[in-house]
Parts: sequence; C-alpha cells; structure tokens
Amino acid sequence: MQTDELSVPAARWAQAKLVAFFVLVNVLYHENVNGKIKVPDVVKPLTLDPNDPARKDPGVKALIERIEQVKTELFGF
Repeated sequence: MQTDELSVPAARWAQAKLVAFFVLVNVLYHENVNGKIKVPDVVKPLTLDPNDPARKDPGVKALIERIEQVKTELFGF
C-alpha cells in the first residue's frame, strides 16, 4: 500500500500569533458574558520546576516567568 502525501499544513508563526490573539479575545469575551470557564484540574498545565537549572539563563528565566504569568491569568493559579 502506497500513501501519497497530498498536502502539508503550513502555519506561519505570524498566523499562529494572530490565532492565539483572537482565541484569547473570544475567551475573555465569553468569560465576561458567561462567567469563568471551569477547567478540570487534571487538564490544567503543570507548574514549571522553580529549581530547574535552565532558569539560570536570563532569557529562559524571563520566558518561564511570562509563561507562569499567562497561566495565572488564564487558570487563576
């Protein structure tokens, strides 16, 4: 059996950023109108290890702090 590759999805990072923005705007609107969206604990993102040696790198540290900030804004923890 031969499988032919017909197409490859090609999402550019600029498109991904725009999609992320519009999804976030829609989540914010929905929560404004309907109240907070309850996300079960079992599917919430894990907290990143504060003792990870990679945090010594200033760029990585800033990225992790931003990720934690976004997580807190979205999930409240």
